[in-house]
Amino acid sequence: MFKYSLHYLSKSNAFGTPDYCTMFSNGIYQGFFTEYRYYMVNSIMKIFMVKMNLSSKPVVFHYSAGELMLQPGQSKVSSYIWRIPYDCKPGYYCIEGYDDSDELRNNKFYIPVTILGV
Repeated sequence: MFKYSLHYLSKSNAFGTPDYCTMFSNGIYQGFFTEYRYYMVNSIMKIFMVKMNLSSKPVVFHYSAGELMLQPGQSKVSSYIWRIPYDCKPGYYCIEGYDDSDELRNNKFYIPVTILGV
């Protein structure tokens, strides 16, 4: 599970360095991405999160609905599909999100996207 929100940005601060992926000391790789960087209003945006256990030991993630264990070399991909509302203002946006597990919820990710008018 992951949570996200979309924030409008002014053009002047839309070009920072986004966090797409992180490698943690316990051997977990976590990455976030979308299919594209440019979207039209009323189009579909797919947001993906991948977790990979690159360590030599199993890793357990604790969620409110249960646990997820990744064995060494195992990965888990989660996705969310969002239809951009027709009345969404065109401009520069940043998707901000995080994995909802107890272990990862304090690690935010940021993906810049541009939403174009019709």
